[in-house]
Amino acid sequence: MNQNYSPLNLPVFTTTEHYLGRVVDVELNNTGETVVNYCVLPPFSVMRLWRKCLLISAQQVVSFNKERLVVRGSEIKLPNTIKTELTTELPVG
Repeated sequence: MNQNYSPLNLPVFTTTEHYLGRVVDVELNNTGETVVNYCVLPPFSVMRLWRKCLLISAQQVVSFNKERLVVRGSEIKLPNTIKTELTTELPVG
């Protein structure tokens, strides 16, 4: 049986159960029939402010159902600007 689920607003996890965020958009191929990338908005407040999303290739998807999208985690990398924001210490006082 072929199940059709919308990926929008699904939580995205890696195979190691690391939560990456929620699907907010998809990028389709030029015929509009196949998903090429999933745009995932992470829970990190900095990325939410900038409305930046992680682009996850459809080739990285391990499983997909009506409850969650699971992707290979070893290939997920945060953009350098986000890494800097998350690791920079704020001045005290």
